[in-house]
Amino acid sequence: MNLPVCLAAASPGETLAGVLLYVVLGLLGAAGLGAAVATLRVILPGLAGLADGALVATRGRRLFLMGLLPLLGVGLLANAVGQAQHETLGALFGILVLVPTGLLVLLGLLAALPHLGERLLERDRPRSPLARSAGGGVALGLSATTIWIPQLFALLLLLVGGWLLGIGLSAALGRRTPVAPAP
Repeated sequence: MNLPVCLAAASPGETLAGVLLYVVLGLLGAAGLGAAVATLRVILPGLAGLADGALVATRGRRLFLMGLLPLLGVGLLANAVGQAQHETLGALFGILVLVPTGLLVLLGLLAALPHLGERLLERDRPRSPLARSAGGGVALGLSATTIWIPQLFALLLLLVGGWLLGIGLSAALGRRTPVAPAP
C-alpha cells in the first residue's frame, strides 16, 4: 500500500488527517525509540561507554566516512544479491552482512540519540538520560518526515545511517583518532 497514492485520491480533510496521523504516530514511535535506547544504556553500560567514547574521541567527518562507505557497500551488495534471486545467498547475506550492520547501527544509536538530544535540549541544568534519548529520537523521527520527498529522504538516510554506522564501527574496532585541539 503506497500511502502518498492513497492520500492523493482522498479529500483534503482526509489527506490532512492522514498526514497528522502519520506525524503523531511517527513522533510516538521516535520517542519510544529514545526510551528503548535509554533502557539499553542502563542495561548495557559497557557498550554505551564504548559508543560514547567513540563519538567523543573521533572526528565527525571521519565517523561519517567510516560509516557511509560500508553502508554504500552493503546497499550495492544487497542489490546484487537481490538480482541473483537465490534463497541461500539471500539468507547468507542477511546473516553475515545485515545482522552485523544492524547491530553496529544500534551501537551507534546508543551514543548518538542522547548526544543529539543533549544538543537540542541544551539548558543550564542537565537533562535526564531518558529526556536526552527521547529528544534525540524525536529529532530523528521528525527528520523521517522527509519521506514525502524521496531524494531528500535518501540523502538523509545515507547521512544519518553513515554517522550511526561510523560510531558503531569506531566503538567496535576500538580505533579512535583523538580530536585535535582547536587553534
